[in-house]
Amino acid sequence: MCGFVGYVSKNNVPETDLKDSLNTLAKRGPDAQSFWQSEIDGKTVWLGHQRLAVLDLSQAANQPMVSQDNNFTVVSNQEIYNFLELKKGLDLKSRTTSDTEILLESFARQGEKIISRLDGVFAFAVLDKKNKNLTLARDYFGKKPLYYYLDSQVFAFASELKALIKFPTIKNNLVLDRLSLAKYLFYGYIPSPNTIFSQIKKLEPSTFFQFDVENWQIKNRQRFWNLENIELDDKITEQQALEKLDFLLKEAVKKRLASDVPLGVFLSGGIDSSLVACLATKYSNQVRAFNVTYKNSENDESVYAKKISRLLGLNLDLEYFEEEKVKQSLKEILDYSDEPLSDPAIIPFYHIAKLAKPKITVGLTGDGGDEIFAGYPKYQAQIIAQKLQNFKFLSNLAKILPGKCQTFKKALEGINLPFYIRQFIYGSGGFMPDRVKNLLNTRFFDLDQVFQEASYYHNLFKQKDVLNRALYLDCKLQLPDWYLAKADRAAGAASLEIRSPLLDKNLAEFMFSLKGSFKLNGFKTKYLFKQLAKKYLPADIINRKKKGFQVPLKKWLKNDFSRLTELRNLLDSGILNKNAILQVKAGLARDIPGAETQIWRLIILDNFIKKYL
Repeated sequence: MCGFVGYVSKNNVPETDLKDSLNTLAKRGPDAQSFWQSEIDGKTVWLGHQRLAVLDLSQAANQPMVSQDNNFTVVSNQEIYNFLELKKGLDLKSRTTSDTEILLESFARQGEKIISRLDGVFAFAVLDKKNKNLTLARDYFGKKPLYYYLDSQVFAFASELKALIKFPTIKNNLVLDRLSLAKYLFYGYIPSPNTIFSQIKKLEPSTFFQFDVENWQIKNRQRFWNLENIELDDKITEQQALEKLDFLLKEAVKKRLASDVPLGVFLSGGIDSSLVACLATKYSNQVRAFNVTYKNSENDESVYAKKISRLLGLNLDLEYFEEEKVKQSLKEILDYSDEPLSDPAIIPFYHIAKLAKPKITVGLTGDGGDEIFAGYPKYQAQIIAQKLQNFKFLSNLAKILPGKCQTFKKALEGINLPFYIRQFIYGSGGFMPDRVKNLLNTRFFDLDQVFQEASYYHNLFKQKDVLNRALYLDCKLQLPDWYLAKADRAAGAASLEIRSPLLDKNLAEFMFSLKGSFKLNGFKTKYLFKQLAKKYLPADIINRKKKGFQVPLKKWLKNDFSRLTELRNLLDSGILNKNAILQVKAGLARDIPGAETQIWRLIILDNFIKKYL
């Protein structure tokens, strides 16, 4: 985990502004802070970096790093797992043992062609002084964030939104984006390339572009990896698929154990993190396990984490997430957050990262297992809805079905909506269209415009397999801008590096080559993954009901965090309709199902307004 800032200006900028911006990222990289400045075509180029040292802990590996020919300079937040393989192709007398140097020198020799050969996670910017351009790139799944801003005088980029807002020349020009606000109310996050501000963008995953300093323009935007063109393998047998999955999972875990600092596993006791932990112990005897849980609660899953730890001989650090700890972690993570992101699980995620930080610097997680192997009920709902889409009148039945029929209720409610809209309304737990209209105080808005990114990716996908289409949409939007963003912010606030073996590029490509029935077999979720897990894990871990990193949100909001539901900043801002906000609050008081998720979405927006508007 590192953080970086770049600022290119036609005018002079106070050095204090540059340092203030970089200081906002200090938690992402507490081990070193470095600056670099140059003049290109009469413009000032400034690069800054906050380092979290993982490979090669020496000062020689600090950034910004300049290439041996003095033409290229890089700032990055990356872990390149195949850097030693890439090094073999370089005629290089290394100054460090870091992957940063290999990334830089590879780029110096091959330019942007090297990006698709990188195996790892990354967001970086490389300045080419000779050709007067900057190349910005973001990794395959978008695990590492990258924001950028462009006007007639300034081009700037950073690892977090708050670093750009810190520049007065940028902040004074920002306007809240009403369309992005609508997207947030539906999704619970804002999909790339949008942000909450019209003038700031997020670079999309698996994408790079060049900023031409001389001509002051963004050019050569390209996607360097895609899943949409992968063809189905109709001939592979289940046994062959299991054997290949076993090999790819082992390789994915093994490569993520490379580190010059202590490493551990976030172990919930669910199938995803348990299998990651099991495979990690096959290749390292230095792995620790960490878990936070709720004592005397239905959300207490520590019994499973303890069982797996005993089975694997792992040292488990377990901490009960009690009232005062919850309040402190909530205060800290809300203070750290910037762009609205509505997932209350960020609180325990941040807390477990804080718990782990004194003992490790790198943590493995089971993130991505649901999106790659099909673990969510909404995938079942999508398949049901597709089969019933010619019977749209059935949507009225959703109103009379009991609460225990949630999957079928969701399927019926979405019959009248396009596939790509259903995918995210099913899964977000947020607002339905009529409520969003009331909140935005408008009689009409174009749903296709709100979900234009989902529509775009929906049209790109070539396979006819319904489940793979649903998984693909989640991999392009939900993963990078919600779940991975949550993990990045929580880990960044705790100065911890996060790695996700289940989101390995080669593994993902293989899973998308398998037909949907290998993943969702009837109503059996994660079918192939669970079949493999039988080789490593006890049956009760494999077959237990999916819970995820749940939090007692309704209890929190009615008791410990009731003050947050006042929403004073949001009510006074005029951004949303007051009466509609009060209706959401009333829903929580009347215990209407889902009201706690909806009001949490407004609480996060309220916090953003307080801090940045």
